[in-house]
Amino acid sequence: MTAKLMHGFGFNSKREHKTQIDGKVTRAYQAWRDMFRRCYSLKFHKISPVYIGCKVSSDWHDFQDFADWFYEAPYSDADYDLDKDILIPRNKIYSPETCCFIPQELNKLLTDHRSARGVCPQGVYYHKPTSKYLARMKYNGKSRHLGLFDCPQEAHQAYKKTKEAYVKEKALEWQDRIADNVFQALMRWTLDN
Repeated sequence: MTAKLMHGFGFNSKREHKTQIDGKVTRAYQAWRDMFRRCYSLKFHKISPVYIGCKVSSDWHDFQDFADWFYEAPYSDADYDLDKDILIPRNKIYSPETCCFIPQELNKLLTDHRSARGVCPQGVYYHKPTSKYLARMKYNGKSRHLGLFDCPQEAHQAYKKTKEAYVKEKALEWQDRIADNVFQALMRWTLDN
């Protein structure tokens, strides 16, 4: 009898890596399972449409191959997020070459909250009382007002400049607790227009 496939692709050849230890799901298996859910679950895509079109490399269809990578990857033992697009912006494939571990604080910093702002560019909100465009961003967990502008493009430029500087500031703060390739990617990071 053939084992059931995870979302039509994933399987476990059951070599050395366990999916559970003492009844508790292992971190490697949880990361592997979540990766497949983000890529292939239609229910998840309704909640997070940004993952539509994402795929898991065939190199990782077998949980055992993913776990080999997982346990060797820098900071896999920390409570960090598995990330597919910090090293290669806009990447849609989870693979050994594209993935890394990043602290949740840094990962959230790079998230585009499209649904909260409507049709305005990232970091920009229409300010009805003044009929102007407000630029703001989260800075150390608090909302920071960056100014009111006549057009959304001016507000977005103010946001872009501040956000890129903040990402570099946070990268320096975390430098000794993230892999060097992650640090370098954060120092090169720019906000897509």
